[in-house]
Amino acid sequence: MIDPPAPSQTKGAQSLHRAMQLLAAVGEHNVTGIRLTELAQATGLHVATAHRLLSALVREQMVAFDVHYTKRYFLGLRLHSLVDLARYSAVRARLREFLAAIVVETGAIAYLYVPLLNDTIALDVVEYPRAPRGLVSEIGRRLPMGVGAGSIALLAAMPDARARRLVSANAARYDEYSGLTEAAVWRSIEEARATGYGITLEQVARGYIGIGLVIRNDRGEAEAAVTVVGTVRRMTPEHTSACLAIARRHIDALGPIDLAARPV
Repeated sequence: MIDPPAPSQTKGAQSLHRAMQLLAAVGEHNVTGIRLTELAQATGLHVATAHRLLSALVREQMVAFDVHYTKRYFLGLRLHSLVDLARYSAVRARLREFLAAIVVETGAIAYLYVPLLNDTIALDVVEYPRAPRGLVSEIGRRLPMGVGAGSIALLAAMPDARARRLVSANAARYDEYSGLTEAAVWRSIEEARATGYGITLEQVARGYIGIGLVIRNDRGEAEAAVTVVGTVRRMTPEHTSACLAIARRHIDALGPIDLAARPV
């Protein structure tokens, strides 16, 4: 005989079901957003219950709340990231071995980034077994274009007008990253155009250097970027040069890629 579920389990399942109802209702109105009272009415929930569940969804970034202007709910950043990861799953599977090969030879950490509107999204990360703890970011994390070595490499490979639009659009977000400025981003882009790779020092994480190289499609356009990250102590000029040579060799061996499902 199967025991009936405990009251706490039943309550947990009910809360999950209600949260999914709210999430679906927000998604149906994502273009314009939807207010709390409208969500409560659409789902048949009490306003206080809807607010409690929505607050949890906001904390998990599954839902976003425009507190300053519209007072409406929209689908959140984390949910969008999960959708994007699913969209890119075939590319991620193909490039996992590519990243792992770079990590084995460099003893560093390798990230795969793809451009997404004004941001880059971390599509995958491979960590060297004995790499320092505490750096690896979760897959799906977004960074503004202009933050991180891979992002700099992507901007440097773009037509100048497009790069300028992206940097200008993100200018107000840069200060969150070690006091980064729009002018500093442009200096990094110009340096990357001259050297062929992006480089950042303690920009995303203290004590680390990142170097970024683009991966192109068969039309020569930058489709993605690989970033190799190591500690400041380890990434001497000699080791940085060696990491660049290794990453370039693997990119050449990989050949062109095409992210056919890339959002526009």
